Parts: sequence; C-alpha cells; structure tokens
Amino acid sequence: MPCEVAWSPLFRPGTLTLDDAAPERYAHVDFVCGPLHGQQLRWLHGHFARCRRIAVGVTVVDPSDPTVTGLDVVLARNAGGQATPDQLDSLVQRLDAVVTTQLHGLVLACATASRPWPWIRSPGQTR
Repeated sequence: MPCEVAWSPLFRPGTLTLDDAAPERYAHVDFVCGPLHGQQLRWLHGHFARCRRIAVGVTVVDPSDPTVTGLDVVLARNAGGQATPDQLDSLVQRLDAVVTTQLHGLVLACATASRPWPWIRSPGQTR
C-alpha cells in the first residue's frame, strides 16, 4: 500500500514534512492517540483547516481547549460511551490520511488501507 511519511525536518532533513504536505489533497485528517493539547495540534488545525479533523483514542485534558473544540469529531479514550472496535474500524476506513505519533495508530491506518502519516518527534522533543 502506498503511503507518505512526514518527518520532523530536524530528525530527517530533506524528506516530506507536515509543513510540506498539501492539505488540498485530503478531505479528512485523523489524529490517533495521545493527549489533545499543545502547539503542534493548534498548528495542525490551521494547516488542515479545510479538512474534516477527527481524533480517535485520544486523551482530552481540557474539553474547552481549542485543540479539542477545533476538531470535528473526538472519540476520546477517557470519555464515557467509547466507540466500539467496529465503529472505530468503520471510521478509519473512510479517512484519506491518519496522522499519528504512536505505533498503534500507524498499524491501524495500514490495517484499514488509510494513508498513514507517522508524526515522528525530533530527538529530545517531548509530547
């Protein structure tokens, strides 16, 4: 399955970065796993503003945070009424791309034939 991998320019210079990814090529962007907060997610909202942005299996630290309220759909792992595995599989199958900082997000994207975009952090960069 073809895929594009976006790297931190500090970690792997000269390769595709999220800054270089053309948002107009995608209708959906999925953020899989991890906490919903921080400047990287705020940037993701701006860069992919025209895309439907979905977060799956994430931790919601502050429900009023713009990184949460800027998403179209949030399937949080720390919320009641979690999605079933079949619901999650059905959702991911409809996505154009899956942005993830976690290995299981990459595996999920590959298993459902979505285009995975692993977001690899630079050495020393925290979550």
